[in-house]
Amino acid sequence: MVGEEEGVEQVFIDAAHAVGSVDVDMQEIGADFYASTLYGKGLAEESFWVGSRDYSPYLVLPSVMEFVNRFEGGLKGIIKMNHDAVVEMGKMLAEAWGTNLGCPPDMCLA
Repeated sequence: MVGEEEGVEQVFIDAAHAVGSVDVDMQEIGADFYASTLYGKGLAEESFWVGSRDYSPYLVLPSVMEFVNRFEGGLKGIIKMNHDAVVEMGKMLAEAWGTNLGCPPDMCLA
């Protein structure tokens, strides 16, 4: 379980921006609580509270998903494309600045 080695009793992961950036295996991470947007239980249940009264982002979600699925590989394809671009650009900047990426390429998020 996440955190047991450090003596942590409960783990809460705030992953509001994880959707579209990283593939998460909920069983593998073993956190007690995990919060994100549009992740796992469906639009109706996950949008029962909104920080503002503007519901337009939820209304356009079907159109957004239709657009996303036009890309090769859908959401996973976009994540891979973005990840590859991040790593390529990071390496380019690191070389130009005489530094390094700061983490292995497979740990760079999209």
